Amino acid sequence: MTDDEAQRLANLKEALEFGRYVGICNAIEALRTTMPPELARETLDRAAGVHDEWDRSQILLALARHLPDALFTEALELAARLSDPDIGNRDHVLVALAKRFPEIHHPLIAAVARQTEGADERVAALTRLVPLMPSLLPEAVATANLPTIHATTRAWAFTKLLLEDASLAGQTLEAIAANAVETERASMLTGVLDSIDDQHIPAVSAILASVPTATFREPLLGALKKRFPGVLWFP
Repeated sequence: MTDDEAQRLANLKEALEFGRYVGICNAIEALRTTMPPELARETLDRAAGVHDEWDRSQILLALARHLPDALFTEALELAARLSDPDIGNRDHVLVALAKRFPEIHHPLIAAVARQTEGADERVAALTRLVPLMPSLLPEAVATANLPTIHATTRAWAFTKLLLEDASLAGQTLEAIAANAVETERASMLTGVLDSIDDQHIPAVSAILASVPTATFREPLLGALKKRFPGVLWFP
């Protein structure tokens, strides 16, 4: 271990003893090598004692890549305790754990995602996990289509799920069209154009017609002309 890395580990130990979550996260991010298992244990215990969910989630996100296999269960339990929908970081922590731990642990991570309170938050958790757990795709689609899901959440979810399954293009465009926020319709459509083929041009045209504000419409028109150069788009 280099002297610099030894100093970084010392900084983390000091942050764990005296620092707030920002100092702890900064000290973790500064590490160039995986921290020793005993220090990962100490850091996880420190996170467990943090009352504020945002602070706890930030420590878990920074710590995830350093966790040894022996701490998987405790880390997942801490992630499951992130229940405040206004924080919204539970899904990100689950993704971080899924990236760190082998596939044998993925069913347990998916189970925590399914237990997320609030349909919109559950959609977010499942959708973010799909790239790492493709078997969750049908469940994520079904959850996104629940009538209780907000239109913005549904549209966001389908723009992400479309990247995993091109056959969802039609449902994605329907979800974007149903989003009541004009700027989001424009930005979401722009973001998925590379996954849309010619057969969906009528649906794309309908969404374009629902974006009358020039500030949003002009960039969208530019993206459409680039993606479908042979189509005459009416300004």
